[in-house]
Amino acid sequence: MADKVHEERMALWDRLLQGDVPNAHVLEQVMARLIRSVGDEERDGCVLLLAAVHVYWSSRSSARRTLTAALRYWWSRTGSKARPAEFDHRKLDGAGVLEVMGLHLTWEEALRSVGVRKVDHKALHRVVEQLERAYGEVWQRVLGSKAPTPWTKDGGR
Repeated sequence: MADKVHEERMALWDRLLQGDVPNAHVLEQVMARLIRSVGDEERDGCVLLLAAVHVYWSSRSSARRTLTAALRYWWSRTGSKARPAEFDHRKLDGAGVLEVMGLHLTWEEALRSVGVRKVDHKALHRVVEQLERAYGEVWQRVLGSKAPTPWTKDGGR
Protein backbone atom coordinates (compact mmCIF):
# COMPACT_ATOMS: atom_id res chain seq x y z
CA MET A 1 0.00 0.00 0.00
CA ALA A 2 2.77 2.45 0.93
CA ASP A 3 4.50 1.91 -2.44
CA LYS A 4 1.29 2.72 -4.31
CA VAL A 5 0.75 5.86 -2.22
CA HIS A 6 4.37 6.91 -2.81
CA GLU A 7 4.06 6.43 -6.57
CA GLU A 8 0.82 8.39 -6.66
CA ARG A 9 2.32 11.17 -4.55
CA MET A 10 5.33 11.45 -6.87
CA ALA A 11 3.05 11.55 -9.91
CA LEU A 12 1.08 14.36 -8.27
CA TRP A 13 4.26 16.35 -7.49
CA ASP A 14 5.14 15.93 -11.16
CA ARG A 15 1.74 17.27 -12.22
CA LEU A 16 2.07 20.20 -9.82
CA LEU A 17 5.47 21.15 -11.25
CA GLN A 18 4.08 20.92 -14.78
CA GLY A 19 1.14 23.18 -13.93
CA ASP A 20 -1.49 20.44 -14.15
CA VAL A 21 -2.72 20.94 -10.60
CA PRO A 22 -5.60 18.77 -9.36
CA ASN A 23 -8.54 20.16 -7.41
CA ALA A 24 -7.38 20.58 -3.81
CA HIS A 25 -10.61 19.48 -2.12
CA VAL A 26 -11.10 16.38 -4.26
CA LEU A 27 -7.46 15.39 -3.80
CA GLU A 28 -7.70 15.89 -0.05
CA GLN A 29 -10.78 13.66 0.18
CA VAL A 30 -9.04 10.87 -1.73
CA MET A 31 -5.72 11.17 0.11
CA ALA A 32 -7.32 11.50 3.56
CA ARG A 33 -8.29 7.82 3.50
CA LEU A 34 -4.83 6.74 2.35
CA ILE A 35 -2.79 8.92 4.72
CA ARG A 36 -3.95 7.00 7.77
CA SER A 37 -2.67 3.69 6.40
CA VAL A 38 0.95 4.65 5.62
CA GLY A 39 4.08 5.28 7.69
CA ASP A 40 5.09 8.61 9.16
CA GLU A 41 7.41 9.68 6.35
CA GLU A 42 4.89 8.95 3.61
CA ARG A 43 2.11 10.58 5.65
CA ASP A 44 4.22 13.74 6.07
CA GLY A 45 4.96 13.80 2.34
CA CYS A 46 1.27 13.47 1.49
CA VAL A 47 0.31 16.29 3.85
CA LEU A 48 3.04 18.50 2.35
CA LEU A 49 1.77 17.74 -1.15
CA LEU A 50 -1.79 18.63 -0.13
CA ALA A 51 -0.49 21.83 1.47
CA ALA A 52 1.30 22.79 -1.76
CA VAL A 53 -1.85 22.16 -3.81
CA HIS A 54 -3.90 24.28 -1.39
CA VAL A 55 -1.33 27.10 -1.55
CA TYR A 56 -1.42 26.91 -5.34
CA TRP A 57 -5.20 27.20 -5.59
CA SER A 58 -5.49 29.91 -2.93
CA SER A 59 -2.88 32.14 -4.59
CA ARG A 60 -2.87 34.70 -7.38
CA SER A 61 -0.97 33.88 -10.57
CA SER A 62 2.22 35.66 -9.45
CA ALA A 63 2.30 33.70 -6.18
CA ARG A 64 1.61 30.48 -8.12
CA ARG A 65 4.67 31.17 -10.26
CA THR A 66 6.74 31.75 -7.13
CA LEU A 67 5.46 28.48 -5.63
CA THR A 68 6.38 26.65 -8.84
CA ALA A 69 9.82 28.27 -8.78
CA ALA A 70 10.31 27.17 -5.16
CA LEU A 71 9.27 23.60 -5.97
CA ARG A 72 11.64 23.55 -8.96
CA TYR A 73 14.39 24.95 -6.77
CA TRP A 74 13.88 22.27 -4.08
CA TRP A 75 13.35 19.35 -6.46
CA SER A 76 16.39 20.40 -8.52
CA ARG A 77 18.51 19.84 -5.43
CA THR A 78 17.52 16.19 -5.06
CA GLY A 79 19.67 13.48 -6.52
CA SER A 80 23.21 13.74 -7.82
CA LYS A 81 24.18 16.92 -9.58
CA ALA A 82 23.60 16.30 -13.27
CA ARG A 83 23.52 19.66 -14.98
CA PRO A 84 24.14 19.71 -18.73
CA ALA A 85 27.00 21.95 -19.86
CA GLU A 86 24.62 23.84 -22.15
CA PHE A 87 21.87 24.31 -19.57
CA ASP A 88 19.15 26.87 -20.32
CA HIS A 89 16.59 27.52 -17.57
CA ARG A 90 14.10 28.77 -20.20
CA LYS A 91 13.69 25.19 -21.41
CA LEU A 92 12.12 24.12 -18.12
CA ASP A 93 8.63 25.25 -19.11
CA GLY A 94 6.34 22.33 -18.32
CA ALA A 95 9.19 20.34 -16.74
CA GLY A 96 8.32 17.76 -14.12
CA VAL A 97 10.21 16.23 -11.23
CA LEU A 98 12.50 14.04 -13.32
CA GLU A 99 13.49 16.91 -15.60
CA VAL A 100 14.58 19.17 -12.73
CA MET A 101 16.16 16.63 -10.39
CA GLY A 102 19.90 17.08 -10.17
CA LEU A 103 19.99 20.46 -11.91
CA HIS A 104 20.82 22.29 -8.66
CA LEU A 105 19.14 25.50 -9.79
CA THR A 106 19.93 28.78 -8.13
CA TRP A 107 16.95 30.70 -6.79
CA GLU A 108 17.39 33.21 -9.62
CA GLU A 109 17.30 30.44 -12.25
CA ALA A 110 14.21 28.90 -10.64
CA LEU A 111 12.42 32.26 -10.72
CA ARG A 112 13.47 32.94 -14.31
CA SER A 113 12.26 29.46 -15.34
CA VAL A 114 8.71 30.55 -14.47
CA GLY A 115 9.02 33.95 -16.13
CA VAL A 116 9.79 36.08 -13.06
CA ARG A 117 12.30 38.75 -14.00
CA LYS A 118 12.86 40.48 -10.65
CA VAL A 119 14.76 38.29 -8.21
CA ASP A 120 13.15 38.48 -4.79
CA HIS A 121 15.14 36.46 -2.27
CA LYS A 122 12.47 36.92 0.39
CA ALA A 123 9.91 35.22 -1.86
CA LEU A 124 11.33 31.80 -1.02
CA HIS A 125 10.84 32.54 2.67
CA ARG A 126 7.23 33.61 2.01
CA VAL A 127 6.57 30.32 0.19
CA VAL A 128 7.96 28.40 3.16
CA GLU A 129 5.66 30.35 5.50
CA GLN A 130 2.63 29.67 3.27
CA LEU A 131 3.46 25.97 3.12
CA GLU A 132 3.98 25.77 6.89
CA ARG A 133 0.60 27.38 7.49
CA ALA A 134 -1.16 25.19 4.92
CA TYR A 135 0.59 22.07 6.25
CA GLY A 136 -0.81 22.72 9.73
CA GLU A 137 -4.30 23.38 8.35
CA VAL A 138 -4.31 20.23 6.19
CA TRP A 139 -2.95 18.13 9.05
CA GLN A 140 -5.68 19.39 11.36
CA ARG A 141 -8.46 18.72 8.82
CA VAL A 142 -7.22 15.31 7.72
CA LEU A 143 -5.72 13.88 10.91
CA GLY A 144 -7.64 15.85 13.54
CA SER A 145 -4.66 16.93 15.62
CA LYS A 146 -2.04 19.66 15.72
CA ALA A 147 0.73 19.13 13.16
CA PRO A 148 4.36 18.64 14.13
CA THR A 149 6.63 21.35 12.70
CA PRO A 150 7.99 19.94 9.41
CA TRP A 151 10.48 22.68 8.56
CA THR A 152 13.91 23.76 9.67
CA LYS A 153 14.73 27.46 9.95
CA ASP A 154 16.64 27.49 6.64
CA GLY A 155 13.56 26.44 4.67
CA GLY A 156 14.53 22.80 4.14
CA ARG A 157 12.89 19.65 5.32
